Amino acid sequence: MHSRVINKGSNRKLVSEMFGSIGLEVQGEDNAMLRNPNQSTRIYSLAGMLLFATTLANTFPAARAQELVLDRGIDTLLAAGGLNGPDGTHGEQGENPDNVERWEWDGSDGGGENHGMLWFEIDPAILDAFGENSVATLQLHVDNTGDSGDLHRMTVDWLSGPDGGNDVTWNNVPSGPGVVPGSNAEASSNASTGFLDGGTTVDVDVSADLLAWGQGSPNYGWGITPTGGNGTGITSFESETNPGPRLILSNVVFQGADFNEDGATDLADYEILKSNFISGTTFAEGDLNFSGTVDLQDFADFVGIFNDTAGAAAVPEPSTICMFCSALLALFLGRPFSFAARRS
Repeated sequence: MHSRVINKGSNRKLVSEMFGSIGLEVQGEDNAMLRNPNQSTRIYSLAGMLLFATTLANTFPAARAQELVLDRGIDTLLAAGGLNGPDGTHGEQGENPDNVERWEWDGSDGGGENHGMLWFEIDPAILDAFGENSVATLQLHVDNTGDSGDLHRMTVDWLSGPDGGNDVTWNNVPSGPGVVPGSNAEASSNASTGFLDGGTTVDVDVSADLLAWGQGSPNYGWGITPTGGNGTGITSFESETNPGPRLILSNVVFQGADFNEDGATDLADYEILKSNFISGTTFAEGDLNFSGTVDLQDFADFVGIFNDTAGAAAVPEPSTICMFCSALLALFLGRPFSFAARRS
């Protein structure tokens, strides 16, 4: 997973972009003023405007169904024979430097089989929220025409090698060699790709496997075994020319923003989000929208979820909200900021 580091100048640029989306300009040497280009009015309280911005998300409900697209993980090739040799893998390209762009399954390649290995990085909070009505679709880009592959949920950890799974081979995969249904993978397959045409994209329903992972089975991804001798090539995560594997999750229902899993969305969760601003990368660190970074959008969504969870009776006094926004803005801009209430 890649974390994004934003410096003070970039923070201010992000603020400018955020307010620009609602028609306001950030001005002044310290970016301390907002101006509507279509009016003469200038607003000097950025904290107040941040409060306005967060109210745009105050309808973000505590219980919410989301669609997520995951595209980070590991894919590799286990080769019993063929071009890459008896211990060949996607990572050890053998005689074919183009292999970094693709992986495959094949029932007969140089006297042996090739099996595919595929794993997605999935936040535990996503698996916890994946329910009976959720849908998981595996999307693969087909590199060359070939026979169907059967997806078997792996039951052994092949991901903990020095290279994080990229160094697994036909011979060293645990309980192998290769993918052995009933030994290192589930005996039955919950999904198959069907015959695939090169240059197309195939969608495979893998909801049953996601549900199993959500109910406690460890996520070791899939081993994909061939059903025939016509090998099928799939574009890899590393490809720079065609899309790599994607996992599309829909109707995943999340409850609250309970980062510390104490049963409530409260100020303790806000402290977690605040302390991980920009540096956090997971839901447990405050990444509500699973973007890979705890950012301003997560703050805005948290305010909406907190209000929806707490109810009108528990909404803080206006002065408390403004102080919250002032503190948030000071954190975001990387400079002190004070709020002074004005009486009319």
